[in-house]
Amino acid sequence: MPTLETLTNVVWSGIWLGSVYGAIGVGLVVSFRAARLINMSLGGIFVFAAMLAAWLQGHNLAPLAAAGIAIVVATAIAAVQEEVLLRRMESVAPSIMLLATLAVAIELSGLAAVFFGRDPVTGKGITTQATASVGVWHPEWNAILLVLVVLALTAAVWMFVGRSAPGKAMSAAGDDAGAARMLGFSTWRLRLAGMLLAGLVVGVAGVAFLPLGVVDFTQGLNFTLFGFVAAAITGYESVPGALIGGWIFGLAGALGTAYISSVFSEAVAFGALISLVLLARRLPVLQALSRAG
Repeated sequence: MPTLETLTNVVWSGIWLGSVYGAIGVGLVVSFRAARLINMSLGGIFVFAAMLAAWLQGHNLAPLAAAGIAIVVATAIAAVQEEVLLRRMESVAPSIMLLATLAVAIELSGLAAVFFGRDPVTGKGITTQATASVGVWHPEWNAILLVLVVLALTAAVWMFVGRSAPGKAMSAAGDDAGAARMLGFSTWRLRLAGMLLAGLVVGVAGVAFLPLGVVDFTQGLNFTLFGFVAAAITGYESVPGALIGGWIFGLAGALGTAYISSVFSEAVAFGALISLVLLARRLPVLQALSRAG
């Protein structure tokens, strides 16, 4: 029988790892709302930011400074992708644009291997304290920081997208770019704002994840897939729903690893999600999240 202490800490591991998936899901939702695009490069940007931060730390840069530079670079990569590549592909089919972002993800993987090496890396966190202890709960401070930062970012993005005039204009331009241009909106600026925001969110998540696990250049598409699952649980248009979906997926994986087998943890997680999707129309909570924006 699992003890309460074991169960508590397994659930916590699912929550902080699910926050990573949720952050990538939030980036995917923002990209979709801004351009009706499934942005396959976001997992690659996440990994590139984490590996860049680790590389900078290895060259004697302080963790906070390394994190700041890596986040700026991640945001810049998202902006360059939009300005140099996607902006020139306005008239092509959505599937071709998806393939373009997939190509960017593959290029980022290759660049990470060339510049940062093929070995898995980890790094130091911003906080130097190792763990806290609250009864049977023993979290790492860096994990607490990760969850709090992702929560704050998700709330800020939700407020921007759903409550602010520029955020509503961005979503409207994504729905119908032609109508938005007729009303005088600069659709490309709105799209660029969405891509910048997505790059910022996944860059922050990448550097926050670095002290908690290991990353290597091959993981980008896996993280994109997990973020896609997190976003898709509530319909792919809900910012808070993407984070909740990430938590659900992270919990399913953590519990499967702890109590079934690490070999089948992803199978368990995806199996649980299939059941959840089949029941989604009967779950008022998921219906409400899908409408939350």
